[in-house]
Amino acid sequence: MAEATTQERRSFRWRGLTSFVVTLAFLVLATTGVILYVSPQGRVANWTDWTVLGLDKEQWAAVHTTSALLFVIASAFHIYFNWDVLVSYVVRKRRLHLKRELAVAAAVVTVVFAGTAAGIPPFSNIADLNDRIKAHWESRSVQAPYPHAEDSRLDEFSEQTGTPLDVLVERLSRAGIKVDDPASQTLGDLARAQGLTPNELFAKISGESKSVTEGHGMGLGRLTVEVLCGQNGIPLEKALDILRREGYVVESGTTLKALAEQKGITPADIKDLIVENAAE
Repeated sequence: MAEATTQERRSFRWRGLTSFVVTLAFLVLATTGVILYVSPQGRVANWTDWTVLGLDKEQWAAVHTTSALLFVIASAFHIYFNWDVLVSYVVRKRRLHLKRELAVAAAVVTVVFAGTAAGIPPFSNIADLNDRIKAHWESRSVQAPYPHAEDSRLDEFSEQTGTPLDVLVERLSRAGIKVDDPASQTLGDLARAQGLTPNELFAKISGESKSVTEGHGMGLGRLTVEVLCGQNGIPLEKALDILRREGYVVESGTTLKALAEQKGITPADIKDLIVENAAE
């Protein structure tokens, strides 16, 4: 009797293992999914050294991907170990069982998939909110002069921006930042050595403040009407009225890019339209 009890304690429950792995992988997957949902665009995350719990966006994306793979593999084993139970939900005594429940489940999945693909509310609202969050992050930082500027060596940065290298070095020196080798040190390396983000370092050496550059450059099209109004002190309802009088279909969360596409113009034209008419 004692030997049987010992043998039972020593046995490894693979079914239990898969259940635990599925549950824990799901929790990690849900957490990383939420973090990535509220994260800024990759170029903004890199430019501002955006992190959560010490991990940057690329690290969170890697964790999300591996967790998803682990979840899929563990789920496959979970289905394998519980196949008979799963089949019994659908077929019992050679007859379909839980037919209504199966039909409703299939309908829910179909509606969510089709609604998301078609971009209709409330499913489109989830994507719209994600765009608004990313536009908010983008509006808070000085725009990078070009993609992945933080990875450029200082001499490359000089060439890309058209600023003489000696001028850049002098500006950095005035900011208390010593450049040892412009041909090997990247903008990101210099920033991190000073405890700054590339965004903050660029603001120092360019002589521009955040208020001068925000809302301009590559991120302008992603700004929503609501964010643009907040940046420029314009009442939201007034901006919406201006746009609607001009024939635009617009809500507070509509991006400048989407508005520009309605008339075949640029996001900058939309901004000028709002700002100039709001001042009258």
